[in-house]
Amino acid sequence: MPYAYNDGTRIHYRVIGEGPSLVMQHGFTSSLDHWFEYGYTCKLVDDYRLILIDARGHGLSDKPHTVESYKLEYRVQDVISVLDHQNIQIANFHGYSMGGRIGFGMAQFAADRLKSLIVGGMHPYSSADDSPSSRWSKILDQEDIEQVARTLEAQSGPMGLAHRERFLRNDPKALLASIKASANMPVGIDLAVTRAECPMMLYVGEDDDYSVGVRRLANSLDSCKFVSFPGLKHLEVSRKSAGVIPHLKSFLKIANADRSEKAMN
Repeated sequence: MPYAYNDGTRIHYRVIGEGPSLVMQHGFTSSLDHWFEYGYTCKLVDDYRLILIDARGHGLSDKPHTVESYKLEYRVQDVISVLDHQNIQIANFHGYSMGGRIGFGMAQFAADRLKSLIVGGMHPYSSADDSPSSRWSKILDQEDIEQVARTLEAQSGPMGLAHRERFLRNDPKALLASIKASANMPVGIDLAVTRAECPMMLYVGEDDDYSVGVRRLANSLDSCKFVSFPGLKHLEVSRKSAGVIPHLKSFLKIANADRSEKAMN
């Protein structure tokens, strides 16, 4: 069970497969198990070395309770610590929702480590008080994780059994600190993303609260693969891997065709 360490914080991860390195970063309240549960790993493992990371505050990684601990710079350094632990200099990065936010952070703080960037269900712009982050903060103030789960199910429908079991393993205080730290994007991150030189793919559900911002970003980029999924909300897109994976594969094939993998000396 490998761990990397970032200034004393343990970051749990798994590595499977062979080929160009592809970091997979899950969304808020989830864990690296998401990629197994929804069929991503079995479809990608034959072509890529998958670096599956439990974000701090999630899964088997450490779960600090202070808002300061979840600054985007620290989250980016978590990814760098994992790459360094595996002696990987440059990698493709795929993140969904919170994981996509970390991907944008990579573009701002560690662009030299990106071979390509794929982000689903997230944009790099700060949101208003009625943003998903603000709504999450109100839900998590309940602190009882079972009550949080019931509130979410009342709003969005029942979770699957495996999803619910994984959700109940979360620490509500860590989640609350994490979401409060995510209320606003770092200054200049949108500009950093538009200046990123690596190939980029963006995807989003048309009924996702983030869809307007994702389209705004796609329109601001000189070259970007953009995919929109009609009729799907935020939580639905990432769970429908059969629709997402073909786009991932076609993008990654092109992105890796002329950018050689580097290993650290």
